[in-house]
Amino acid sequence: MIILIAITLAYFISLQQEDAILINKSGRQRMLSQRITKQALYNLLGNTEDSTAYSNDMLYQSVQELQEAQQFLSQKNKTNDHLKKVDSVLQITNLQIEEISKAVDKILSADSKFQLESQVALIISIEGKFLDHMEQITLWLQKESERKNELAMLICYVLTGIALLIIMAEFFLVLLPAQRHLRDKNESLSAANKQLSDYAQITAHNLRAPIGNLIFLSNFYKDADSEEEKSELFQKFDTVIQHLDETVNVLLTGIKTKTEEQIPTQKLIFEKVLGQTKDLLVGEILNQKAIITANFSDAPFVIYNKVYLESIMLNLLSNALKYSDTKRAPEIHLRTENEKNAIKLYVQDNGLGIDLERQAKKIFGLHQTFHRNKNSKGIGLFIVKNQVESLGGSIEVHSIPNKGSTFIVTFKKQTA
Repeated sequence: MIILIAITLAYFISLQQEDAILINKSGRQRMLSQRITKQALYNLLGNTEDSTAYSNDMLYQSVQELQEAQQFLSQKNKTNDHLKKVDSVLQITNLQIEEISKAVDKILSADSKFQLESQVALIISIEGKFLDHMEQITLWLQKESERKNELAMLICYVLTGIALLIIMAEFFLVLLPAQRHLRDKNESLSAANKQLSDYAQITAHNLRAPIGNLIFLSNFYKDADSEEEKSELFQKFDTVIQHLDETVNVLLTGIKTKTEEQIPTQKLIFEKVLGQTKDLLVGEILNQKAIITANFSDAPFVIYNKVYLESIMLNLLSNALKYSDTKRAPEIHLRTENEKNAIKLYVQDNGLGIDLERQAKKIFGLHQTFHRNKNSKGIGLFIVKNQVESLGGSIEVHSIPNKGSTFIVTFKKQTA
């Protein structure tokens, strides 16, 4: 009986490890597709032979890694439980990867700016659908993993009951420690799977704004009349790309630290984080002629997680721009307050506002939108709320329809 229990436990642990590999690989595919989009944009904007060659090499390598990851996922799914619905979606993503690969080949051999722009636009459009498909695959794999978890627990409990009837000593000396190990393993894998899914969603959402702003800047560049204006816009291109690259690197680093019990924190200057956010949104700010002011004198810094604070600032500012009133230029003001046990960040705008009497309970829900905007996903405020609360803080909103909104983020004071 003891041997049977041990074999069963080892089997289910191996299944969990296989599931974790598949889920991590599907998450990596999403990261690779986003890296390809970034590198394709860099290729479009690169202006030196050295930078273009570097971008081409990295772009080609990223496509190869994406193809290898896809092949690995397809083979693993067939050799394991062979989920037919995963296979059906993998067939679609295979075609999407082929399209991305062909577009990259055309980018690498393009002899005109127009060809580059059309292929980059094609990659961006394919990436959104690809991310949706890979997220669906991840959810299916997670559900399958959870099903195995439940089956594993059921079998363990049955074997435990039998073992109790056979000999009580074996239960205390062998089965109980093994059961605890399995439970810890299951909880660890489930937490890791959820963290990976959440982080992939945060990454996709937070990269959407700077990529959109690059498109805005591209349009401004096409319409520029003077070389001086083009030079100034190109500098903004370079700034956005640098911050975009930094954002991706920080998010990738964050994935490695998400499995730690403690969320890492450091001293962050509000003015600096705001400056980086404005650089990422420069295209939208220019397009809407937005006025952004700030007064952080009462609390110039906060001890917080870098990824979280940058995500909070980006989501609140991009929402203020996205839901601005077309009848007036957006005006956004940020300020801080220093309290005994907390620091408060106020983000005030003069946008469309929200009817809190009707929508108060839904405002921070997932996929909840309150205005007709084709770019609205209903993810930003949900992400902000979860990030704030994960470190003991809170967020509230005061809003009047057609007047504007004020979001108040309360950061619990931390030690670095």
